[in-house]
Amino acid sequence: MPERGSTPLELFWKLAEKNDGVRVDAAIKLVSHLQRLKVKESEAEDFEKSLKYCLNRLVTGLASDRAHSRRGFFISLVEFLRVFGDKISVQDVFEVMEETLNDKGTKGVSKPNLEIEVKSKNSHCFTGGS
Repeated sequence: MPERGSTPLELFWKLAEKNDGVRVDAAIKLVSHLQRLKVKESEAEDFEKSLKYCLNRLVTGLASDRAHSRRGFFISLVEFLRVFGDKISVQDVFEVMEETLNDKGTKGVSKPNLEIEVKSKNSHCFTGGS
């Protein structure tokens, strides 16, 4: 069970913090939480659902308009892929990018800047969001 203040949802919020240490700590705790789910055979279905949910949230987080948020989501995504690369493929990442970072709209982006934003956000998946 994650410690108080570090549920997956709370950890996603912490990945967007300005403080580098808070972001790194949240990334570590998020991956650790998933690793604990992975070892419990009774929670195999929860683990698979959690992996997909986390991948979606991490890729979507790269679309933030705040640089420190993109950095937090990027470091977490890199660690997530390093640890769970046997369960998540590059193709899975591309599919999530296609579904979430498209020209139909992303949260908080005005229509005139949308095409530029989508291209920029897709590039954040490969550059670390800097």
